[in-house]
Amino acid sequence: MTNEIKNLIFSITKLLQNYSNGTLLFDEAKNEYQKLLDTYQKINKYEKSDKPSSLLNGFCYYHNINNFSIFSGIFRIHSNNITSIVSYGDNKLKQKISNSIQNNLNLIKTDKISKISSDVNSELTHTIYIFPIEFYKNNITIFISLSSSSFFSYDKFSYQGKIMKELFYFLSKDFHPPNLNFFDKTVNETKKYLLQNIDDEYYIKVNLYVFKKMSKIFSNMGIDSLIEACNKIIETLKINFRDSIFFTISPEEYLVLIRLKRNEGKDDKAKKIDFIYKDITIPYTTAMFNFEDKESIYILLEKIFSL
Repeated sequence: MTNEIKNLIFSITKLLQNYSNGTLLFDEAKNEYQKLLDTYQKINKYEKSDKPSSLLNGFCYYHNINNFSIFSGIFRIHSNNITSIVSYGDNKLKQKISNSIQNNLNLIKTDKISKISSDVNSELTHTIYIFPIEFYKNNITIFISLSSSSFFSYDKFSYQGKIMKELFYFLSKDFHPPNLNFFDKTVNETKKYLLQNIDDEYYIKVNLYVFKKMSKIFSNMGIDSLIEACNKIIETLKINFRDSIFFTISPEEYLVLIRLKRNEGKDDKAKKIDFIYKDITIPYTTAMFNFEDKESIYILLEKIFSL
């Protein structure tokens, strides 16, 4: 069943990537989405007995054994009430974890990994690592892991957090539509393009467009509207940057790579654009980066993908 789970993740990623780059039409994407949802439900029914009872539970289980953790799970915080949505580990720890989170809500970050150390845990001798999944109105959803091992890896936890966020949005009917990203693949493709196109004559200007409120705006409109809105963003970018290269990091984040001649002067501002879907103006923030030489690529890439 492990191979089936891996294949499902690959298929989900491939589906959204194909739709984002225009190789899959809207109706085709809807049909493929339903097929993947059916596949998930079959796997979910199969995973029983001594193994975790659902796909998300399964990933909590695999994170525990691969990253020296004794408990992993997704928790939701609503008006100071904390609920465990999925988890794997000793059930007796759930309440202690909930209490520690509730007493240290100020330590939770909305945009990066945070932690509640053992020295501030009155009930636990382990550190709670926290990955933000969703912050919406009075609801906070987080992926957590409990560990006291010196071998615990931030990189593995961050990677697992991204997967949990993707699967949580994609597979759960009760929550927001898919927010899958293709982080590793996008980093590699961006790096490859930059290395191949920076030389003595040309440098690369990178515009990053971030639509942080996509989930809030379209949360009640369903997956169809979210996909259409993402398609409109891509269409608008292509109209405004006809000779540029595009990379979709997620439905909320888009990169535009522009190859410019060095002797034509520098443009230090990202282009301002209106993104409109069905008379709804989609708010966004933007950042601009210049890649002058190949040595600066890795430092700047780290800055872009850590925003």
